[in-house]
Amino acid sequence: ITHSLPMNQWYTEATSIWTLDYPPFFAWFEWILSIPASLIDPGMLMIKNLGYQSISCIIYQRLTVIISELVLFLAAYLFSCHITSKTSEDTTKRDMTFAFVVLNPALLFIDHIHFQYNGLLLGLLLFSILLMENHKFLPSAILFAILLNFKHIYLYYAPIYFINLLKHYCHTTNTSHTLVTNTFNLQNFIKLASGVMIVFVVSLGPFVANGTILNVVQRLFPFNRGLTHAYWAPNFWAVYNCLDWVFLRILGGNSDPKYLSGVVGRFDHEVLMNVQPWMTHMLVLAVILPCVVRVWQLGSK
Repeated sequence: ITHSLPMNQWYTEATSIWTLDYPPFFAWFEWILSIPASLIDPGMLMIKNLGYQSISCIIYQRLTVIISELVLFLAAYLFSCHITSKTSEDTTKRDMTFAFVVLNPALLFIDHIHFQYNGLLLGLLLFSILLMENHKFLPSAILFAILLNFKHIYLYYAPIYFINLLKHYCHTTNTSHTLVTNTFNLQNFIKLASGVMIVFVVSLGPFVANGTILNVVQRLFPFNRGLTHAYWAPNFWAVYNCLDWVFLRILGGNSDPKYLSGVVGRFDHEVLMNVQPWMTHMLVLAVILPCVVRVWQLGSK
């Protein structure tokens, strides 16, 4: 899509059911990958070439995933060295921490087939956390904003990031004899807000300019795909669907609910209450809230 079409069609093209539904930085990342791909096997770049799976296409895509995971390897190594240096010089603990990250079966067995580059993105997250651990708050925030514009599922981390940055970067602790006071640092807050906003302007600004920003938002938050994206999402709502099906059977229903069809779309539940997007938002915020409060209470840690 990014290779064959102008930018104003990236988030409207729908020849395949697998549309571009990642933020713009990931789209540009794919555009970069398409440049050598055009030299290796131009067939993989044809939009109407659905189901295309030449050997060169598969090898190229898998190699791009594996090579991109060098970011994860470096981030995991530096992170494991950092957290173990706080407690001891035990290299065994460091090596085990590193291994647990880079040998994640989900990355090895799924991501090298699915081509979502989650190893690269996890590496960026670890780098951001490592920067924050070293009190480099502004670079950490900017890198996390960049990560959000690669894959917006990391929005779940955003409240914790915001509270941590607000407390440790936007507040200054002053100690005078026995009196300890916290002062809001407006200058740091402006720098933080400006850095994050610049990232989002660079990412989303071109789509605001060409009038397709609403298409971008609709692709990034595709509520019409249904509560569990057919039955694929292994989360709490999959259990909710299962309970609805069980209650339907107990009440004597014989037909299968439409959410069991495997088709992507919004379907009604047969017995339990239908879940609206705003309800899921509220529940997510309610679950995250205790973590946010705890981060605020941790003091200087």
